Amino acid sequence: MMYHWNEIFIGIQLCITIQLVVVGSVNVFTKNTKNVFLGIYCLLVANAHIALIFSDFFKKEPYMYAFFGGWKGYFYGPILYLYLKSLSKKWNHKKEWIHLILPFALFGLSLYRYFFISQEDSMIVRLKAVGYFFYWTLLISYFILGIKEFKQHIRINLKEKSKIRFQSFYTIVNTHLLFTIIPGFILFLSIYTDVSIIENLTETVVLPYYEYWAVPIYMLLFIFLLFYGITELQWVKKYFLIASIHQPVNDFQKNADVFIHIKEFFSANEVFKNPNLTIDELSLSSGITKSAIRSVLIEKGYSSFTDFVNEYRIKEFKNNLKEEKYNNYDLASIALLSGFNSKATFYRVFKKHTGITPNEYKAGVIRK
Repeated sequence: MMYHWNEIFIGIQLCITIQLVVVGSVNVFTKNTKNVFLGIYCLLVANAHIALIFSDFFKKEPYMYAFFGGWKGYFYGPILYLYLKSLSKKWNHKKEWIHLILPFALFGLSLYRYFFISQEDSMIVRLKAVGYFFYWTLLISYFILGIKEFKQHIRINLKEKSKIRFQSFYTIVNTHLLFTIIPGFILFLSIYTDVSIIENLTETVVLPYYEYWAVPIYMLLFIFLLFYGITELQWVKKYFLIASIHQPVNDFQKNADVFIHIKEFFSANEVFKNPNLTIDELSLSSGITKSAIRSVLIEKGYSSFTDFVNEYRIKEFKNNLKEEKYNNYDLASIALLSGFNSKATFYRVFKKHTGITPNEYKAGVIRK
């Protein structure tokens, strides 16, 4: 019996999809939060592809939409972000679940649109536009948020091999999702607008992409997810990563990169502007232990944690003094904006660090 190539290809897709469902399910049923979110994402992707393979069938069975509809896109960004966030040692279950409130609300709106509004109703177009807007917004926003979170808080505590692995996964998966936004947006516009350039793009680029490239690219993502999902299971991971993904405390404290991480955190978050900043707060927000912070600051010649913070505040004051928008501010006001808690403290610290008074420094700036 001869089979058409298209049927064989669909069979291959279905086999890979079933494998992804198995891998996703195994990850979900582990006790590790990180694996649970990875498993959920794998199941969402597999669900989306099943809907694609059997799209003709689902069109005849409208109530199947509740399980295989396009609502999954609302969860991609938040779930990937929560997966990345779960790598942090400061993971907070109660606080982080708030990221799923909007996706579930949009899911409910999708079901309402599908079951209670006629497909001929003009409101359908507006609701679809709202749905696409939130899908794209959530995807882009959470991708940026995840990269920022990884750079500022997560990678500091990860071993080098783990940093590369998790960042590569997050970037590859999100790049694929963001790439699909472009043809999807053009196709949406072509359906609901009469702009000639959009129609031309649809005919020459979008439709050929969906016909020849979309599924093969999807299959590459599936294979990548399969391999990654399997190697994230604890009993398999030991062959690809060492048991712990985080820096051992002793090794990390001796690491010369601690000082670089502290400075990066200060620059990115401007925590020095908090006049009541303590070493405990820095340790909690950055993930670096207090003893590691103290040790490296002593090694670098700082007399105390406050001495180090004040160096940043003085630098900020100097930069602000040169800004035109602060021309009408007095020195004490600029100092408060830079993180100092009083005029007296500012004048004393500035003289200690620079050897001159703030007024003398300002006079020199004006002369220049």
